[in-house]
Amino acid sequence: MKIDNVVSNGQLHSIENHPHEQNRSRSEGENEIGLTINYQDPDAPPENIIEKMSEGEKSLISTLLRPFDMCIHLCNDAKQILTKNYQSRVNETLGAFEKSIENVQLELRDILECEEFNNLSRLYMICIEYKEMLDKVSLLYEKEKIKIDNLQTQNSDYNNNKKKDITPEYSEAQLKQMSDFEVLGKKFNDKKRLYELSRIEINSAISNLNPSSLTKSLLYIMKEGAHFRTPLLLEQLALTTSVPEIPGAYSKAGIQIQIVLPSRGVIKKLFNSKPIENIFIQPFVHLEAGIGTSMDITKNMELPINIKLAATALRVNHFGLNIPVNRSIEGWHCEKAHYVIELVNRLETAVNVTGDKLSTPLDLQLKVGADTVRQFVFPCNKSGTTRYMVQLALRAAGAMATGYSALALGATASTVKACCIAGADVTGVFCEMIKVIEPDYIVDIIEPLTLGIDFSVNTNIEVPYLGTLNYLSMQRLNSGFVVEHDIKKHNPVATQQALDTTLDSNPMNGMEMRHRKSSVVNKGAFFPLSDVTTV
Repeated sequence: MKIDNVVSNGQLHSIENHPHEQNRSRSEGENEIGLTINYQDPDAPPENIIEKMSEGEKSLISTLLRPFDMCIHLCNDAKQILTKNYQSRVNETLGAFEKSIENVQLELRDILECEEFNNLSRLYMICIEYKEMLDKVSLLYEKEKIKIDNLQTQNSDYNNNKKKDITPEYSEAQLKQMSDFEVLGKKFNDKKRLYELSRIEINSAISNLNPSSLTKSLLYIMKEGAHFRTPLLLEQLALTTSVPEIPGAYSKAGIQIQIVLPSRGVIKKLFNSKPIENIFIQPFVHLEAGIGTSMDITKNMELPINIKLAATALRVNHFGLNIPVNRSIEGWHCEKAHYVIELVNRLETAVNVTGDKLSTPLDLQLKVGADTVRQFVFPCNKSGTTRYMVQLALRAAGAMATGYSALALGATASTVKACCIAGADVTGVFCEMIKVIEPDYIVDIIEPLTLGIDFSVNTNIEVPYLGTLNYLSMQRLNSGFVVEHDIKKHNPVATQQALDTTLDSNPMNGMEMRHRKSSVVNKGAFFPLSDVTTV
């Protein structure tokens, strides 16, 4: 007690001897309670509206805003639930696909020795590596070849005008550019040769196997080592209307979401049992117009189902995103996305199996077809977003113009809808022809063979002026080949440093859209296994 009193008296004496310490102590005490502002002081901050309100007024406003606060929380919760459910559906679908890959792996292990299985694994992996290198080099080679051709043409014209010498005169920089182009050409030919050898050796290995048709088809598609595409969860919700003025014509507008798998992940799953982590999700606005015919082959038969043979020619416009997603154990991580405008020309035949006694009949469609695809790729940055939105605005203007013209001529609502889709498409083609608002990349794809199993639900839901609501789930397996065009204006000259940088990078690795390639089986070549790497 005595010690406490001494300390207390000492502190009090110190404060009394220093008045400013006493004032600071009071100020600190006031700060602990709360800051008081004197609004009579002209230098004090202005009083805001909330501070002027009484407690009753604040309580009333809080009560009025409570429903909006509840709506915000409900929307956030709904978004989280939908995201979780969609991720769960994607994981389930990919899980089923991975299970089928595991069955293929078991079949291969049964018919191959361990060493043969490992050799086949190394062949597929080296095929992927050489194909990726070939894509990079060929893209740069094509671009630099145009520059060299223009350079030689300019120098030839210059010397012809001089009328003195037929030998072109080049500067040191131009000679260096042509020398680098020769080096690039040699690298291009080397990568092409190695890639072709790997494909030929895989052809030889597959031809000696006797697996099931599914396993053999999968091996031939993955053989290319390019980009394997199977939209396992390709879902479409669209409004469909017929065009009464044209028999068999129709138009469709809606949304479509599809999944793309890179071949490297599929091959690693097949040969090394590694899960497929990297996928690409592509949400699109879907605009489609086409014409078709069908024949009911069960018209004179008593069957509980209808079987129809159908043939369709169609044109599709897609506007959306390509989103790379990493499905790691910790969760989903989205990487840098791209804007995509996709144009599809398709011919297909189908066998439709329909239940005729259901109010919302389920259709099973077995489809075989061919198509061509052109994709315009924009980066998700300020420049890319601006160009992409301008492209959409121009197409929207074309759609409105043609739709208004059709409406002025007295066309029906379904015909006006078809004209709007056609107007947007024609405007896009015109913009491409005059090369206005160009993308960073153009990807041309030819798919001579596509196989699909589709499930559709035809509802009785009618939306005024837009048509009948239909749902379609597509399981597609496509084989084809792709050509990429890099049309950016600011690419550097192909110096050795630029070449090495290009070989170490992968500018289009994030797209991996529908890149496949078909080839003819050739058993006459040999590819040394000593040059093959492991998965």
